[in-house]
Order: sequence, then structure tokens, then C-alpha cells
Amino acid sequence: MEPYFRYWGKARRKGKEGVPYHLLPYHCLDVAAVGQSYLHHHAALTTDWAARLHIDEKALADWLAFFLAMHDLGKFSYRFQGLRPDLTAELGNAQRPAPDPG
Repeated sequence: MEPYFRYWGKARRKGKEGVPYHLLPYHCLDVAAVGQSYLHHHAALTTDWAARLHIDEKALADWLAFFLAMHDLGKFSYRFQGLRPDLTAELGNAQRPAPDPG
């Protein structure tokens, strides 16, 4: 397994039923895809933002997808992953424990 598949991005709340987690790489790609789809379906917004940024609409969509994919990069940190040691263990990701916030 590639190491980047050992990180969770979204977790089911404890006590709830369903899939226990969504892998972080897939979460990042999902968010980028939703952002591109949103721009695609809101042409006036896309045109307005591109004009304000002095870039063409394709460049706007590409940059937005990039930044949206990167928006949760911090979730790869041991501090975030340590919030759910059960998932960290399940994914085989040896992490340091999250520091005590108190």
C-alpha cells in the first residue's frame, strides 16, 4: 500500500453506523472535483472571478482545483491523525500521539 493511503480525511462519528473513514487523498480529490463542478454550473461566477483575477476561465478552474485539493494538507500531520488513534491503528500508520491540548 502506498504510504499516502494510510491517512484518513473524514471519519464517521463514534457510535454512528456506516463506513468508518474516507481516505485523505480521496477526500482532497473529491473536494477539488466538487469545486470544478460548481464553477462549471455557475458560468456567471466563473466569468466574474476570472475577470477580477485577470486570468482565463480554464486557469481559474485549474487553480481552484489545485488549491481545493491542497486545502486539507495539514490532515497528514500526526497531530490531526492522532485525533483518532483507532483509525490510525486500523490504517497501519504508526503515529505519535496527539499532544494534550490542556
